[in-house]
Amino acid sequence: MAKYYLTDGSKMDKKTIDRKITKAKKEYRQERYLEGLSFCEHCGLSKSEAYDISHVISVNDCQREQKTELSWLSSNLELLCRSCHLKHENKSKIT
Repeated sequence: MAKYYLTDGSKMDKKTIDRKITKAKKEYRQERYLEGLSFCEHCGLSKSEAYDISHVISVNDCQREQKTELSWLSSNLELLCRSCHLKHENKSKIT
């Protein structure tokens, strides 16, 4: 199984990373809703539909830079409407 580096030089397997990301996204979503902050962090749109939790720095970029732990930090997550999330993903793929 693939292992990825953390900033301190230690390694972590993909399954553990995925579990940490899933937990972080769930907690981030709950915190935002509890604080009454259920709007897109890019466009400010507030709708009743579900929002996506997106990474500011992609998981792939975190792993490539050997800073895998950034992928589950709340400071690297944002709440986006589907439209902004798709734009963000497409922009990340181009650059």
